[in-house]
Amino acid sequence: MKRRFILILILLLVSVFSFSCKGKEDLNVASIEEASLELELGRTYTVSVNTEMMESLSFVLSDEDIASYEIENNNLLVKANKIGSAKLDVIYKEQVIDSVDLEVIEEVIYLPIPTGMILLKGVDKEASVKIILTKEGLDNEEVKWSLDTEGIVEVQTQGKIAHFHSLSRGKVEVTVSVGNYTNSFIVYVTNIRGDID
Repeated sequence: MKRRFILILILLLVSVFSFSCKGKEDLNVASIEEASLELELGRTYTVSVNTEMMESLSFVLSDEDIASYEIENNNLLVKANKIGSAKLDVIYKEQVIDSVDLEVIEEVIYLPIPTGMILLKGVDKEASVKIILTKEGLDNEEVKWSLDTEGIVEVQTQGKIAHFHSLSRGKVEVTVSVGNYTNSFIVYVTNIRGDID
């Protein structure tokens, strides 16, 4: 009788342990690296979800006006739609297994270029851009300018200001970065009539 009781007790403990381990496995199927993310208004970000079971997960936003999401090629893409805060929960088997706090802020590196592009009609033309930083505490950060193509424009930079001089016809993407923030615009160099090709 005593042996039977000990055997039942052992089986019961093994079952409880197996059940608790299974629950822990379920909770560890996915995680988000960041506990909170700062997103710039109007931009789309890839949020890293550590999982091999993306198709088994669902996601819930606490405020769908602030942000929206879509899954593309097993990546979670989050778009910042409105300034404010929201929480993104990762759901597996109707249980929240991880979450990330989203803070949508206005664009940090503001480019005063209404069309998002600069048009230089012809070679040996010039244009300048001065960026505006909307986030406090970045004034002492280095401003970096980079071009994706060489030989189309020459650029001289002085901190927040970049002076462009056209060298040949074509298109250049210009990226400006300050700290962790980036923004970009296009410089088109055309012929006199405005044609690129």
